[in-house]
Amino acid sequence: MRGQPEVAVHYKPAIVRPGDEVTVDIDIQSRTRTPVEQITVTLSGKEVFDSSYLQEKERSCLSLVATFPAAILTPGSHTRSALFRIPKDAPYSRAMDQEDIGATLKIEYELLVEIAIPWWPDLGRRFAFFVAPPELGEAEPTRRVEGLLGAETWLDRSEIRAGDTLSGHLNITSLELAEAADIRVHFVAELAALVEQPPRRSEVATFRSPSIRRVKAREPMAFEVVLPRSAPASFEGRFCRITWTVEIHVEVGQTRGVVAKIPIQVLDPGDDWLSLTRGSELVHLGAERRLALWSEVAREAGLVFDRESDRMTLDEEGARLAISIEQEGGEDSVVARMTWRHLGMDLRIEPRTVGDILRERLETGNVEVDKRLQIVSREPAQGLSLLTPEVQAALAEVAGAVVDVDDAGAGLWLGGNGRDRATLRPFVAGAAALAKAISRAGPNVPFPAALARFEGAWRAATGRLGGRLSPGGPYIFEGKWGDATVEMGLSWEPGGVVRGTAFRLYIEPPLPSAVDPEAPGARLSKRGVERVKALAEKLTDLVLGPDRVEGLALCAALDPDELLDVFDEIGAVAAALEGRFEGPYR
Repeated sequence: MRGQPEVAVHYKPAIVRPGDEVTVDIDIQSRTRTPVEQITVTLSGKEVFDSSYLQEKERSCLSLVATFPAAILTPGSHTRSALFRIPKDAPYSRAMDQEDIGATLKIEYELLVEIAIPWWPDLGRRFAFFVAPPELGEAEPTRRVEGLLGAETWLDRSEIRAGDTLSGHLNITSLELAEAADIRVHFVAELAALVEQPPRRSEVATFRSPSIRRVKAREPMAFEVVLPRSAPASFEGRFCRITWTVEIHVEVGQTRGVVAKIPIQVLDPGDDWLSLTRGSELVHLGAERRLALWSEVAREAGLVFDRESDRMTLDEEGARLAISIEQEGGEDSVVARMTWRHLGMDLRIEPRTVGDILRERLETGNVEVDKRLQIVSREPAQGLSLLTPEVQAALAEVAGAVVDVDDAGAGLWLGGNGRDRATLRPFVAGAAALAKAISRAGPNVPFPAALARFEGAWRAATGRLGGRLSPGGPYIFEGKWGDATVEMGLSWEPGGVVRGTAFRLYIEPPLPSAVDPEAPGARLSKRGVERVKALAEKLTDLVLGPDRVEGLALCAALDPDELLDVFDEIGAVAAALEGRFEGPYR
């Protein structure tokens, strides 16, 4: 049975400017055998001018069409490629508001993909397309202009981006050397309404530099002035024209006047066109644009985006977070993976299913969270203490994603390729907030009820090791035994039964691989094997390298101070694994 296929669009180069040639790839995913009469790809642009004194509001500034003949789309992927050349005189994407020019001016582009399917609803998909400002050309000085006071003026270049510095020279040849002049540079923008005859002209922006005191010398004076970033760009369109002039004003004693007027071209700031994507419901295209979007979203959420690894990361307040695009089953997803100090409370937060209706769970009071998520912990008091208002707000922010949270960290999955700002921003912000909020709330979780009277002993042991305590287990992190980093804490069975006390000592730097003392060719000496056997009499589930020695004592440490000496034997084993018998562990 025929049906509408799914369509995705990609193009290169990633950043398209006037005059560029762009290849547009239409990726069509067909689920059934579907005949099509024609596939049409249209790249169009329009100029929209909104002002109270104009009746005509909109006109086309670009229309390029590529068509592909009839075909049978079998189940699977199909690609059609179209080649378009953007005219050199095409305006670039922009949006100027009322405050800039006394009217609203927009240049908007879009790609329209149409697939005609006989005896079935046709497919039509629209995608936002952005034409970036042209690159600045080579700097060439303007011609020299002579004006009042025998002044001669020229600029080092006639093209500038808003926010950049314009430089030039002024030589006042008729003044005596003993005199000095006050100089100001004015940037003046004029809007001409072209649909009126004659065109109505009005000054829409003026920026004046501070006074520049002339240096007394027999040579031209160099000056530099900054054009504010808010300056509207030069423009030539169907409805209006925006032109810029640099005026050099000179005052000497009682004499003052404009000694030069030099036209210039003003371009938008190099990254301003990206702001046009904000709030758009259309798909944003191109790998470079997606990277720019991720960089911006990461910055807004307080994360760092690394373009090489294509990941957003956060590492603070005991929480680590990494957000990237992963593929599973042929589908892309934005995935946030986070870790924090082990909570030790058998926490589970996952999507709620029909089968969870009768299961015991924690209620947060947040309707969005309680409707979508199933939350449980070994002791309800511990779970409720963790669900602070910050944690609840973060869970509500990401409740639309697939959420999987446990004692050690979380995974969040957002469908799609990470190009939709409307869904990406709250997902990233919510993931960052969740990582921070749970990391902050963890140390405030109460001790398990059965161990509450031993809290003082555990905090004393934490102080002796110089570590950090996660009371939910309880578990001690980042402790020191001699020069080694150590951890210890209770290990629980499902159902709330203590299995034993876990011990871990980190080996730094790590060994090349883990060690099996009974394997043929094991690198342990006879003395090292003896130390391992002695430790195995006290701890089960031994792990020997490559980065740690760990094991489990089959008893609950009510007062951990009584068991700390086990680290001496663990340290001895670590030293043996490293090929030494005396070491820094004690």
